[in-house]
Amino acid sequence: MKISDEELLRMIWHNQLLLATEAVLCEYVGERVGLVNIQANFWMRAAIRVPLSQIGKLNAPICDQQLLYRLHELARQQRIVIDRYRRSFYIDSHTAREAVRCAWEFYFRAGIPDGYDADNRCMRTATVPYLNALKSSCQRHVMQRFGDISLQSLKAA
Repeated sequence: MKISDEELLRMIWHNQLLLATEAVLCEYVGERVGLVNIQANFWMRAAIRVPLSQIGKLNAPICDQQLLYRLHELARQQRIVIDRYRRSFYIDSHTAREAVRCAWEFYFRAGIPDGYDADNRCMRTATVPYLNALKSSCQRHVMQRFGDISLQSLKAA
């Protein structure tokens, strides 16, 4: 089956958005959760990267070998970035960073804390019994806001 570059980019974009909504969270023992520091470049990049081990989640109607070839072609065209060291790929754009910030702010407004608690020498966390429902709401929110944007607007950051 054939798939166009735009269709493949759309699949990558949607998967990247879904991963970003979970990557801004840091889950701890005891059902405690906190937010990562997205001001740090490391966490921002970690939130937008799609591991190569998860290419099956793209649900592309082509085999994995063909998909890897197509990913390399998109990277050659500078439409995506392949991070060989971290074995991942992503669309690196200002819009991707906005989507991560949007997810982070969604969780922050829902009461999930961020930052380091110097008094207790640990990260600030909260117990969130409805975490799965909150994740689903965040995914819907981010997909509604960023899911249908023009792929042409995803220029490199």
